Amino acid sequence: MDEWKEKLKSQLGPVSGRLVRSVSVGSVAALRQVSEVPRLYRRTNRDPPTRSLPYIDSMLEAPLAFHLKHQSHPHTLLWLQSIFSDITDQYYVAVMGVLTSVQKTEESLRRLKKIRDKSIATGSAPDRGGDDDKIRMQLYFDANYYCKKIEELGIKKENVDHLKDLLKLVETLHNKNGLK
Repeated sequence: MDEWKEKLKSQLGPVSGRLVRSVSVGSVAALRQVSEVPRLYRRTNRDPPTRSLPYIDSMLEAPLAFHLKHQSHPHTLLWLQSIFSDITDQYYVAVMGVLTSVQKTEESLRRLKKIRDKSIATGSAPDRGGDDDKIRMQLYFDANYYCKKIEELGIKKENVDHLKDLLKLVETLHNKNGLK
């Protein structure tokens, strides 16, 4: 009996890995919507964001369902930490991609504005920076809501890989641009 018990324990790692991947894969599909955030604000005259977008709830759907179904299991908290670490790794990459794109667009617009101002020698044209600030603000709200929902499950942000990095990234940009 002890031999079988040890054999089963040795399989816990591979089984846990498959479990984490199978739960997080559904959440990662919702991450594609991060790249849609710029489209929501660029040249739309939309009001600044005030809350997170629904894709965050979609990202959290599978892990929350897993938690409800298995909350009495002794390994659930560890599995959730691994699930959220997997999701957050990919979320961080997606946010970084959007922010890099926003920065490149800002730089291009600044260069075009300089060229245009030099060629027509008039006052400054309207700045499109407001749209980019709205995009950054939306990413800030989304990441903080995501973190809040994780912490509501009793998981500390320190225990989720790259979560503090994600929050620091959106916080730095949020503060740098004087957003409230």
